[in-house]
Order: sequence, then C-alpha cells, then structure tokens
Amino acid sequence: MLRFRRTIAVALTTVMCSAYVLQPLSIYADVTLQEEPVAADAATAEVAGSEDQVAADEAQESSAGDSAADETADANDAAMLPESPEEADAADPSAAAEAEDADAADESDQSEELTLNSWRYENGKLRDDLEDDGVALLSMTTLPEGATAQGIDVSEFQGTIDWDKVKAAGVDYAIIRIGWGSEHTDAQWRRNVQECERLGIPWGAYLYSYAEDAHGATLEANFTIEQLRGLTPDMPIYYDLEDNSILSGDDAHDRAAMAEVASTWCAMVEDAGYTPGVYASTRWWNTYLTDSCFNQWHRWVAQYYTVCQYEGEYTMWQYKSSGLVDGIVGNTGNNPNVDMNYWYGEPVSEPESDYTGWVDADGEECDAAHATGWVDAGFPAASKFFYDPSTDAWYWAEADGSIAKNHDAFVPLNNQVAGDAWENASTSWRVNNGKWVRLGADGAMIKGEDYVASEDAWYYFDLVTGEMAHGFRLVSADGGSKWVFYDYTTGIMAHGEKYVDDSHGDQAGWMYFDENTGAVVYGWLEISDGNGGTKWVYYDDVTGRMVYGRRTIDGYSRYFDPYTGACDKIGYQNPSQYFQVSSRNVTLPAAAYSTPYSYVTPSRIDVDASRQDCVNAMVSRAYEYLGAPYVWNYSLSPSQGVDCSGLVMQCLFACGMDLDDYNPYMHWYDPWHAHDANNMAADARFKHVSLSERQPGDLIFYPGHVAIYVGNDKIIEAYTPATGVRMAGTYSGGFTVTAVARPLTNA
Repeated sequence: MLRFRRTIAVALTTVMCSAYVLQPLSIYADVTLQEEPVAADAATAEVAGSEDQVAADEAQESSAGDSAADETADANDAAMLPESPEEADAADPSAAAEAEDADAADESDQSEELTLNSWRYENGKLRDDLEDDGVALLSMTTLPEGATAQGIDVSEFQGTIDWDKVKAAGVDYAIIRIGWGSEHTDAQWRRNVQECERLGIPWGAYLYSYAEDAHGATLEANFTIEQLRGLTPDMPIYYDLEDNSILSGDDAHDRAAMAEVASTWCAMVEDAGYTPGVYASTRWWNTYLTDSCFNQWHRWVAQYYTVCQYEGEYTMWQYKSSGLVDGIVGNTGNNPNVDMNYWYGEPVSEPESDYTGWVDADGEECDAAHATGWVDAGFPAASKFFYDPSTDAWYWAEADGSIAKNHDAFVPLNNQVAGDAWENASTSWRVNNGKWVRLGADGAMIKGEDYVASEDAWYYFDLVTGEMAHGFRLVSADGGSKWVFYDYTTGIMAHGEKYVDDSHGDQAGWMYFDENTGAVVYGWLEISDGNGGTKWVYYDDVTGRMVYGRRTIDGYSRYFDPYTGACDKIGYQNPSQYFQVSSRNVTLPAAAYSTPYSYVTPSRIDVDASRQDCVNAMVSRAYEYLGAPYVWNYSLSPSQGVDCSGLVMQCLFACGMDLDDYNPYMHWYDPWHAHDANNMAADARFKHVSLSERQPGDLIFYPGHVAIYVGNDKIIEAYTPATGVRMAGTYSGGFTVTAVARPLTNA
C-alpha cells in the first residue's frame, strides 16, 4: 500500500505540472506524502512508550515469580496472508495477485502499529528468561493429579505443523490463535483448525487483544465471531489480555476497564453460541482482573513454575513456553518451542461407555490378575492414581495407561503441579513438595514396612496414605513399638551411627540405630572411635542423642569428651558425692605445668573397669613405690619421692581419680596442704568406715599420717626419710588409728 500511494503521488504531480485544472490533485499528493512519516513517528513513539511499560511490567512479574506463556510471536516477522483463498479474484489471476500484494503490504503496515509488548513479549519478541531456573521443563510427560488433559496452544509462529505427529505424541487438545486485534488473522488459523477437525483433536481458540474500552472490545468480538462462523470448537474461546498498551498505569482505572472490555467481548461471544474464557498471567489476574465478573468465564492462567500459584478457580494452566512436541519445528526452523497447558475441566472427549474397572490389552473387562489397564467411567486412566475396591488397594496408571509395578511414584502435594516439573525437579524440591509412594509386584500401593533385598534397605509407607516415611517414625515391633529414622532424601531406614541435623526441625546430634532392627539406641554403647579402636558413649535416655561433658547417669557423675563423646568411665563408679574414677589421666591446674610439681601417675583402668580393677590398680601402684625416698610435701615419681599423703595421691591417680586440690602442685606450694593427711581424714568426699570394716584399698589415718591398707593387716606407707616408702603392720608405728576411709566405695 505504501508503494501504491507513492506511485499515485508521483503520477498526480506530473499531471499537475502540465494542467492547471489538476492543481487540487497536486495538493492532495503533497499531503499524502507528508502523512507517511507522521504515521511512522507516531508508531515509533507508541513502541518507545510500550518499552518503558514492559520494563516496569517485567520487573514486577519477575519479583512475583509469575513467569508465564509464549503463545504468539513477533508480528513483524511475516506479512499477514488473506483470511481465505476465496478472497482472490479467480477470473483475473494477475489482478488478484496484485490485489493480494497490496493487501499484504497494507496489513504489514498496520501490524507495525500493533507491536506485541507484554510481560512475555518485548517489541514483538518473545522473552527467553521467563521459566523457573530450579526446574527442568523440557518435554510434555505425565499429567499432574487433577488435570484431565494436556494440550498446546499454537499460532503461525509454530510454522506448518504436522498434526498427525502431534496427535501421536499424546497431545489431547489444542488452543489455536485466531489472530490479534480486530482485523489481523493468524496465517495458520484456518489450516490448524482444519487439521484438528480432520484428526478429531478437540480444539479451542484465542484472540490477542488490544482493546482499551468497550468499543474496541466490540470490534474484536465481531472479528472473533466472524472468524468462527461455521466452526464448532470443542473448548472455550479465550480473550488474551496481556498487552501493555491497554494499561493506563492507574490500577483502579485498569481494573474497571478490563472488566468492561472482558464483559463486552465475552457477552458477544457467548451470545454467538460459544463458550468464552479469559487468558492472563498470574500477576494480571491478581492485579487487574479482579472483578467478580471474571468468575462467570473460564480462566486460563499462565505461570511458568512447578505449581500454579493463582488461588482462584481456573480450568487451564499454561505452565511453560518451551515445550517440545514431535511435529512442531517452528516457522524459522530453529525454534520448535510450543506453549504447554493442562486442562482441569471436564474431559475433552466423550467415552464409549461408563464402565469403571480393569481392562485387558483389548480393552475388554477383566479381573485384576489379567488386567493391563484401568478405565474410570469409560476414560482410560493415565498418569493418575485409582482405587480398586475389590482389592482394597491403590494403583498408579502410567502415561500410556499401563499399570506401574515394582515402581516408586511421586505425588505432588499440590494437585496442580507440572508433571515434567516434578519429574525433573531436584530431590530436595520433591521432599518438600510432595510424597513418594511404592507400587508392589502386583501394582498395588504398599503400606507399612517394606524390605528391598537388592538394596538391603527397609522403607516404611503410611498405613493410610501410603506415603513413604521420612524422618522419625514410631512403628510397631514384636508386640511393642520402636522409634526409627528414615532418611529425608532416600527414605531408607537408618542403621548404625548417624548424625541427624536440624534442617528439618529435629534436635541436632549423633544417634545410633540398631544394626538389625533400626531402633533408636538409648544408654551405653561401645562403638568405633574411627582410629581402629573403640569408645564408650552414652545416648540420652529421652532424646537418643550422644551426650557430652559432665553428666550424672544412674546417680553417678561421669565425663564425656566434648568432641568425641567418649566416656572416661562406664560401669563401676563412685556415687556422685565422692571422688570419681576415670580412664582418663588426671589433669592438674595450669600453673603446675611450669613447675617441677606436675607429675601424675597415668590412669591404669579401662573405661569399663570394675571396682576390683580399680582397687588392684591403686594397690599395685603402691607396691611400685616401695623403696621410694620420703620427701616432705612431695608427690612425685618413685625416683623423686613422696610423703605419706603424696603417696596416696599418686596411687589414686592410677584410678584416674581427680582429687581436686589434693595434687602435687598444691601439696608443695599451699601451706594448708602441708597437713593433707589430717585434711583427708576429715574430708567427706571419702567414704568413712569403721576400722573393723577395713578392706584392701582403704586409707588408714593416724595423727598427722596416712597409709594404704593392702590386706592381712598390712599397710604401705611413706614413713620417714630414714625408711622411705615401706610395708608395715597396721599398728607397727605405735600410733592410734584415728579414721578409716574408703576412696573406692562398694555401696
């Protein structure tokens, strides 16, 4: 049309120059030429304005996570074809061709003024950054629970589609673009409809809108109805509301305008005998399309995510724009993507019968043992769970209708979850957004405990829902019950040592699960120390977590390493009011280690030593000191010397007994400890008994003196500098016994 106008202008100007009478036509030609750049400038200004709007819209859309569809394409990439071949003049082929050229050029000029700009288009170009990065959305697979069909929406930008292949690929329906605005027809509109009707593929349609008011909506409705004349769609006809040009920037005004536009268009389409619906992104639904009038029409919601987050009712969800379907190569040969949708309304096709039950390979009714599939009210079950009351069990039908057996299936918690989203989603996403169930050899959903020999692993499935257990679970065991733990990722029952973190709300800590039963272990346990040896640890009686630090257990104070949890003494222990024994060496005050008075006899008892083992360690150490020099206020090695109370300290150190301020350092430096024999005799941290009850390992006290009783009325003592450490009779020194103490109690 532009070329045609310029040709006329040149011709008219030439004629004007030769004939004064044609001067008015010359003026018309000048005006015509001047109008063209003005129109172009206006279009440029409109595009620039929409770019600013789409930038703001994209920012809002991205922050809301409402990424959604790619149903049309760049309106500048192809000239629009005539609505139908019949419009060409068959009597004059050349004239028809010329007219067709002119019409195509004219439509191209007009389409430049209607550049697509929305949350998914930028200056007529589809954005490629809309889909969720956390989920791989690559192909159409299984239906989410609640959906009854899976389909595509197409336009000329999918090119010439091989619909036979599309149907064979499992597409249940198609939504076909009529065009855009009030006069632009999609180049593939009629062919796509004809192919769907030829193959029996249920179809609906949509029109991309530029209407800003009721008048514009009326024009678009008339155009829609004209295009549908003589056609019988199986599904709704949708009004696509997304272009930025129809927004004013005033949300309140836009809400009212959108309600008026949609009401006008939908009413006219419905009066013409079609079922109307409205398409928009989640953000548009939540921001602009909020009027109650929208509740009377089908909603088609676009959001490219694992779930549709729109909280209102809807019957179709466009869940991605990068679908790959056999038979679609795109109009450029290198962009085969197509929009993917789930239908949540009534099934799009009618069943041949209303039978519900098992069927064989020929589709005939049969029992469960001979079945290859299931039908529900005449519809073959696919990508869904179904319940058979005759077996009182749930089953899963695969996408091809076969019954899954020996198979784990994932069920999203939100029914409206993209099937390929959850099939390709990360393990952590699945754990938080759905449940796993297991189907046995007969296809029935397993409930209760289940052992998989090939994995040597136990699982548990809820007795009611069949959900695979994760985390802690109280299960029955041998007439009682037990707490077990199922891995949060794999669902496998834990055995042996395991660290439970707090990422799922559990108390963090090391635990131990019985090697055979998986039951939580409480109390004492000897486990590997990781260095080729073993260690004794204690698991709290209530929480089952490994304990650390000083703890009173069974009335006895015990110490557990703050890093490894290893206990210094299990089994025999003094009551907590007395000095404690330990397999760990006694540690002196820090100041002692810079002096000569830091010697400590290493503990000689095992962590599980009995009382007698402790007595033997103490007494045998006393024998090793026989002949050692007597040095007042010393408590050092046999070669360096000890005094009477210093000898007692070193012999009790052999049991790991920490005597607090009775130690070599204090014994030398603190004047109070020059009288440790008398101090010990009065110390309640030793159990005191009568002389007649004396036993090996007891302490015999005399005025200012102490000795170790070794049995048979014999003692080992550091007597004088002249005698050193010696063995003597209980009464050989001629002193009166003032007290008897038992450092290793037997009560």
